[in-house]
Amino acid sequence: MLIDILIPTYNRSEDLIYNLTLIQEELIQHQLLDKVKVIISDNCSPDNTQAATKEFLTQKNANFVVDYYRTEENIGLEKNAVHVLSKASSDFVMFLGDDDYLDKGYLNYCVEKINRVENLGCIITGIVQIDNNLKVIGHPRPTDFEEVVGDAGYASMLKYSHLGHQLSGLLLKRNNLLEEYLATKENRNIYLFIYFVTNRIEKYTVIYVPKFKTQVKILNAKDWDYNQLGLLDEVFKSYYPFITTQGEEKVKNLLIHFCRLHSYRFGIKKGQPNRLYQQYKKLLSIVPPLKNFAQELRTLLLKEYILLFIRK
Repeated sequence: MLIDILIPTYNRSEDLIYNLTLIQEELIQHQLLDKVKVIISDNCSPDNTQAATKEFLTQKNANFVVDYYRTEENIGLEKNAVHVLSKASSDFVMFLGDDDYLDKGYLNYCVEKINRVENLGCIITGIVQIDNNLKVIGHPRPTDFEEVVGDAGYASMLKYSHLGHQLSGLLLKRNNLLEEYLATKENRNIYLFIYFVTNRIEKYTVIYVPKFKTQVKILNAKDWDYNQLGLLDEVFKSYYPFITTQGEEKVKNLLIHFCRLHSYRFGIKKGQPNRLYQQYKKLLSIVPPLKNFAQELRTLLLKEYILLFIRK
Protein backbone atom coordinates (compact mmCIF):
# COMPACT_ATOMS: atom_id res chain seq x y z
CA MET A 1 0.00 0.00 0.00
CA LEU A 2 1.06 3.58 -0.64
CA ILE A 3 -1.34 5.51 1.64
CA ASP A 4 -3.02 4.64 4.92
CA ILE A 5 -6.14 6.76 5.58
CA LEU A 6 -6.32 7.17 9.35
CA ILE A 7 -9.75 7.73 10.89
CA PRO A 8 -9.90 8.29 14.65
CA THR A 9 -13.60 7.95 15.47
CA TYR A 10 -15.92 8.39 18.42
CA ASN A 11 -19.68 7.96 18.63
CA ARG A 12 -20.48 8.76 14.99
CA SER A 13 -21.39 5.46 13.41
CA GLU A 14 -23.58 6.88 10.63
CA ASP A 15 -20.97 9.44 9.59
CA LEU A 16 -18.22 6.82 9.67
CA ILE A 17 -20.08 4.30 7.50
CA TYR A 18 -21.07 7.00 5.01
CA ASN A 19 -17.41 8.06 4.86
CA LEU A 20 -16.21 4.52 4.26
CA THR A 21 -18.75 4.15 1.46
CA LEU A 22 -17.50 7.31 -0.24
CA ILE A 23 -13.88 6.23 0.05
CA GLN A 24 -14.64 2.80 -1.37
CA GLU A 25 -16.43 4.34 -4.37
CA GLU A 26 -13.50 6.67 -4.99
CA LEU A 27 -10.92 3.88 -4.83
CA ILE A 28 -12.91 1.72 -7.21
CA GLN A 29 -13.46 4.56 -9.67
CA HIS A 30 -9.76 5.45 -9.85
CA GLN A 31 -8.47 1.88 -9.51
CA LEU A 32 -6.67 2.59 -6.25
CA LEU A 33 -7.73 -0.40 -4.18
CA ASP A 34 -4.16 -1.74 -4.25
CA LYS A 35 -2.67 1.60 -3.20
CA VAL A 36 -4.89 2.93 -0.40
CA LYS A 37 -6.29 1.33 2.73
CA VAL A 38 -8.20 2.64 5.76
CA ILE A 39 -7.29 2.26 9.43
CA ILE A 40 -9.97 3.06 12.01
CA SER A 41 -9.37 3.61 15.71
CA ASP A 42 -12.69 3.53 17.55
CA ASN A 43 -12.24 5.37 20.85
CA CYS A 44 -14.54 2.99 22.76
CA SER A 45 -17.67 4.55 21.26
CA PRO A 46 -20.81 3.91 23.34
CA ASP A 47 -23.04 3.92 20.24
CA ASN A 48 -23.22 1.15 17.61
CA THR A 49 -19.95 2.06 15.87
CA GLN A 50 -18.43 -1.38 16.46
CA ALA A 51 -21.46 -3.29 15.18
CA ALA A 52 -21.98 -0.96 12.22
CA THR A 53 -18.33 -1.22 11.18
CA LYS A 54 -18.33 -5.01 11.42
CA GLU A 55 -21.45 -5.10 9.26
CA PHE A 56 -19.80 -2.82 6.69
CA LEU A 57 -16.74 -5.08 6.64
CA THR A 58 -18.89 -8.06 5.68
CA GLN A 59 -20.45 -6.18 2.75
CA LYS A 60 -17.55 -4.12 1.36
CA ASN A 61 -15.62 -4.83 -1.80
CA ALA A 62 -13.28 -7.73 -1.10
CA ASN A 63 -10.27 -5.70 -2.27
CA PHE A 64 -11.02 -2.66 -0.09
CA VAL A 65 -8.70 -3.04 2.91
CA VAL A 66 -10.08 -1.69 6.19
CA ASP A 67 -8.39 -2.34 9.54
CA TYR A 68 -10.60 -1.71 12.57
CA TYR A 69 -9.30 -1.24 16.11
CA ARG A 70 -11.26 -0.41 19.26
CA THR A 71 -9.74 0.91 22.48
CA GLU A 72 -10.81 -0.63 25.78
CA GLU A 73 -11.71 2.80 27.17
CA ASN A 74 -12.03 6.40 25.98
CA ILE A 75 -8.41 7.55 25.78
CA GLY A 76 -9.12 11.05 24.47
CA LEU A 77 -8.63 12.74 21.12
CA GLU A 78 -4.86 13.09 21.13
CA LYS A 79 -4.08 9.57 22.29
CA ASN A 80 -6.53 8.13 19.78
CA ALA A 81 -4.82 10.02 16.96
CA VAL A 82 -1.48 8.65 18.18
CA HIS A 83 -2.99 5.17 18.42
CA VAL A 84 -4.27 5.12 14.85
CA LEU A 85 -0.96 6.50 13.54
CA SER A 86 0.89 3.74 15.41
CA LYS A 87 -1.04 1.16 13.34
CA ALA A 88 0.10 2.62 10.00
CA SER A 89 2.70 0.91 7.83
CA SER A 90 2.48 2.64 4.44
CA ASP A 91 4.94 5.31 3.26
CA PHE A 92 2.26 8.00 3.56
CA VAL A 93 -0.66 8.57 5.92
CA MET A 94 -3.74 10.73 5.53
CA PHE A 95 -5.76 11.83 8.54
CA LEU A 96 -9.51 12.11 8.12
CA GLY A 97 -12.20 13.05 10.61
CA ASP A 98 -15.01 10.52 10.80
CA ASP A 99 -17.54 13.20 9.76
CA ASP A 100 -15.38 14.97 7.14
CA TYR A 101 -15.36 13.97 3.48
CA LEU A 102 -12.60 14.10 0.88
CA ASP A 103 -13.18 15.90 -2.39
CA LYS A 104 -13.65 13.76 -5.47
CA GLY A 105 -10.38 13.08 -7.23
CA TYR A 106 -8.18 14.05 -4.29
CA LEU A 107 -6.90 10.57 -3.50
CA ASN A 108 -5.94 10.02 -7.13
CA TYR A 109 -4.18 13.39 -7.11
CA CYS A 110 -2.19 12.40 -4.02
CA VAL A 111 -1.06 9.11 -5.58
CA GLU A 112 0.09 10.94 -8.70
CA LYS A 113 2.02 13.54 -6.69
CA ILE A 114 3.70 10.89 -4.54
CA ASN A 115 4.95 9.24 -7.73
CA ARG A 116 6.08 12.47 -9.38
CA VAL A 117 7.27 14.92 -6.72
CA GLU A 118 10.71 14.25 -5.29
CA ASN A 119 11.08 14.69 -1.52
CA LEU A 120 7.33 15.13 -1.00
CA GLY A 121 6.40 15.29 2.66
CA CYS A 122 3.01 16.95 2.94
CA ILE A 123 -0.12 17.82 0.95
CA ILE A 124 -2.77 20.14 2.40
CA THR A 125 -6.24 20.60 0.93
CA GLY A 126 -8.62 23.50 1.02
CA ILE A 127 -11.73 23.10 3.17
CA VAL A 128 -15.40 24.00 2.94
CA GLN A 129 -17.79 23.94 5.89
CA ILE A 130 -20.99 21.89 5.70
CA ASP A 131 -23.96 21.25 7.98
CA ASN A 132 -25.34 17.88 9.05
CA ASN A 133 -27.34 17.68 5.80
CA LEU A 134 -24.13 18.12 3.76
CA LYS A 135 -25.16 21.62 2.72
CA VAL A 136 -22.36 24.16 2.32
CA ILE A 137 -22.70 26.81 5.03
CA GLY A 138 -19.22 28.33 4.99
CA HIS A 139 -17.25 29.64 2.06
CA PRO A 140 -13.67 28.53 1.44
CA ARG A 141 -10.94 31.13 1.79
CA PRO A 142 -10.48 32.69 -1.68
CA THR A 143 -7.22 32.02 -3.49
CA ASP A 144 -5.88 32.95 -6.89
CA PHE A 145 -4.21 29.59 -7.48
CA GLU A 146 -5.18 25.93 -7.70
CA GLU A 147 -2.00 24.59 -6.14
CA VAL A 148 1.33 25.86 -4.92
CA VAL A 149 4.51 23.96 -4.11
CA GLY A 150 6.71 25.05 -1.21
CA ASP A 151 10.31 24.06 -0.58
CA ALA A 152 11.33 22.46 2.70
CA GLY A 153 12.28 24.91 5.41
CA TYR A 154 11.21 27.87 7.49
CA ALA A 155 9.62 30.00 4.76
CA SER A 156 7.11 27.26 4.00
CA MET A 157 6.62 26.52 7.70
CA LEU A 158 5.59 30.14 8.25
CA LYS A 159 3.26 30.17 5.26
CA TYR A 160 1.50 26.81 5.55
CA SER A 161 1.94 25.19 8.97
CA HIS A 162 -1.09 26.97 10.46
CA LEU A 163 -3.28 24.99 8.05
CA GLY A 164 -2.61 21.92 10.17
CA HIS A 165 -5.32 23.13 12.56
CA GLN A 166 -7.72 21.15 10.36
CA LEU A 167 -6.71 17.49 10.32
CA SER A 168 -8.87 16.14 7.50
CA GLY A 169 -7.17 15.57 4.18
CA LEU A 170 -3.64 16.06 5.48
CA LEU A 171 -1.26 13.75 3.61
CA LEU A 172 2.00 13.20 5.49
CA LYS A 173 5.15 11.21 4.85
CA ARG A 174 5.15 8.67 7.68
CA ASN A 175 8.91 8.18 8.14
CA ASN A 176 9.76 8.81 11.84
CA LEU A 177 6.76 11.13 12.24
CA LEU A 178 5.27 9.41 15.28
CA GLU A 179 8.64 8.77 16.90
CA GLU A 180 9.64 12.44 16.65
CA TYR A 181 6.30 13.59 18.06
CA LEU A 182 6.48 11.23 21.02
CA ALA A 183 10.02 12.43 21.74
CA THR A 184 8.54 15.86 22.60
CA LYS A 185 6.55 14.38 25.47
CA GLU A 186 6.03 17.67 27.33
CA ASN A 187 4.48 19.26 24.23
CA ARG A 188 1.91 16.63 23.30
CA ASN A 189 -1.44 18.32 22.66
CA ILE A 190 -4.80 17.95 20.94
CA TYR A 191 -3.58 20.04 17.99
CA LEU A 192 -0.80 17.58 17.22
CA PHE A 193 -1.60 17.85 13.51
CA ILE A 194 0.01 21.30 13.48
CA TYR A 195 3.16 19.66 14.80
CA PHE A 196 2.91 16.93 12.15
CA VAL A 197 2.56 19.45 9.32
CA THR A 198 5.32 21.72 10.65
CA ASN A 199 7.65 18.77 11.14
CA ARG A 200 7.16 17.50 7.59
CA ILE A 201 7.49 20.96 6.01
CA GLU A 202 10.74 21.56 7.87
CA LYS A 203 12.25 18.54 6.09
CA TYR A 204 10.24 17.97 2.91
CA THR A 205 8.42 19.61 0.02
CA VAL A 206 4.85 20.74 0.75
CA ILE A 207 1.93 21.16 -1.66
CA TYR A 208 -1.06 23.32 -0.79
CA VAL A 209 -3.92 22.44 -3.12
CA PRO A 210 -7.05 24.52 -2.36
CA LYS A 211 -8.73 23.40 -5.59
CA PHE A 212 -9.64 20.24 -3.65
CA LYS A 213 -11.95 21.18 -0.80
CA THR A 214 -12.40 18.72 2.03
CA GLN A 215 -15.93 18.96 3.41
CA VAL A 216 -15.83 19.62 7.15
CA LYS A 217 -18.90 19.28 9.36
CA ILE A 218 -19.01 22.05 11.95
CA LEU A 219 -22.34 21.42 13.70
CA ASN A 220 -21.74 17.90 15.04
CA ALA A 221 -21.31 17.52 18.79
CA LYS A 222 -17.64 17.32 19.81
CA ASP A 223 -15.94 15.45 22.62
CA TRP A 224 -13.98 18.63 23.50
CA ASP A 225 -14.53 22.38 23.59
CA TYR A 226 -12.58 25.63 23.24
CA ASN A 227 -11.20 26.96 26.50
CA GLN A 228 -10.70 30.57 27.60
CA LEU A 229 -7.77 30.90 25.22
CA GLY A 230 -9.45 29.33 22.19
CA LEU A 231 -7.05 26.42 22.73
CA LEU A 232 -4.12 28.57 21.65
CA ASP A 233 -2.25 27.14 24.64
CA GLU A 234 -2.58 23.73 22.96
CA VAL A 235 -1.75 25.06 19.49
CA PHE A 236 1.44 26.72 20.75
CA LYS A 237 2.74 23.43 22.16
CA SER A 238 2.97 22.12 18.59
CA TYR A 239 5.49 24.87 17.77
CA TYR A 240 7.72 24.81 20.85
CA PRO A 241 9.80 21.76 19.76
CA PHE A 242 11.06 23.77 16.79
CA ILE A 243 12.87 26.22 19.05
CA THR A 244 15.66 23.62 19.03
CA THR A 245 15.98 23.52 15.23
CA GLN A 246 14.73 26.96 14.13
CA GLY A 247 15.53 29.23 17.08
CA GLU A 248 13.38 31.41 19.31
CA GLU A 249 12.89 34.27 16.84
CA LYS A 250 11.43 32.08 14.12
CA VAL A 251 9.16 30.21 16.54
CA LYS A 252 7.95 33.55 17.91
CA ASN A 253 7.05 34.52 14.35
CA LEU A 254 5.17 31.26 13.88
CA LEU A 255 3.11 31.91 17.02
CA ILE A 256 2.29 35.50 16.09
CA HIS A 257 1.44 34.49 12.52
CA PHE A 258 -0.97 31.86 13.80
CA CYS A 259 -2.63 34.39 16.12
CA ARG A 260 -2.99 36.85 13.25
CA LEU A 261 -4.62 34.34 10.90
CA HIS A 262 -6.78 32.77 13.62
CA SER A 263 -7.62 35.81 15.74
CA TYR A 264 -11.22 34.54 15.97
CA ARG A 265 -9.97 32.23 18.70
CA PHE A 266 -9.79 35.21 21.06
CA GLY A 267 -13.53 35.84 20.64
CA ILE A 268 -12.88 39.58 20.59
CA LYS A 269 -16.03 41.61 21.31
CA LYS A 270 -16.84 45.27 21.71
CA GLY A 271 -17.08 46.42 25.27
CA GLN A 272 -14.95 43.57 26.63
CA PRO A 273 -11.39 44.95 26.71
CA ASN A 274 -10.78 43.48 30.17
CA ARG A 275 -11.58 39.97 28.94
CA LEU A 276 -9.15 40.42 26.06
CA TYR A 277 -6.49 41.73 28.44
CA GLN A 278 -6.91 38.71 30.70
CA GLN A 279 -6.45 36.40 27.70
CA TYR A 280 -3.30 38.32 26.78
CA LYS A 281 -1.91 38.01 30.31
CA LYS A 282 -2.78 34.30 30.44
CA LEU A 283 -0.98 33.60 27.17
CA LEU A 284 2.10 35.45 28.34
CA SER A 285 2.16 33.32 31.49
CA ILE A 286 2.39 30.06 29.56
CA VAL A 287 4.60 31.01 26.59
CA PRO A 288 8.37 30.67 26.99
CA PRO A 289 10.14 34.06 27.26
CA LEU A 290 10.45 34.69 23.53
CA LYS A 291 11.92 38.09 22.67
CA ASN A 292 9.32 40.67 21.53
CA PHE A 293 6.45 38.17 21.74
CA ALA A 294 4.56 40.22 24.33
CA GLN A 295 4.88 43.45 22.35
CA GLU A 296 3.86 41.92 19.03
CA LEU A 297 0.91 40.06 20.54
CA ARG A 298 -0.27 43.24 22.30
CA THR A 299 -0.08 45.21 19.03
CA LEU A 300 -1.98 42.49 17.18
CA LEU A 301 -4.79 42.31 19.75
CA LEU A 302 -5.15 46.10 19.95
CA LYS A 303 -5.40 46.28 16.18
CA GLU A 304 -8.05 43.55 16.08
CA TYR A 305 -10.05 45.26 18.84
CA ILE A 306 -9.93 48.64 17.11
CA LEU A 307 -11.03 47.05 13.82
CA LEU A 308 -14.30 46.06 15.50
CA PHE A 309 -15.22 49.73 15.68
CA ILE A 310 -14.23 50.40 12.08
CA ARG A 311 -15.98 47.51 10.39
CA LYS A 312 -19.62 48.01 9.47
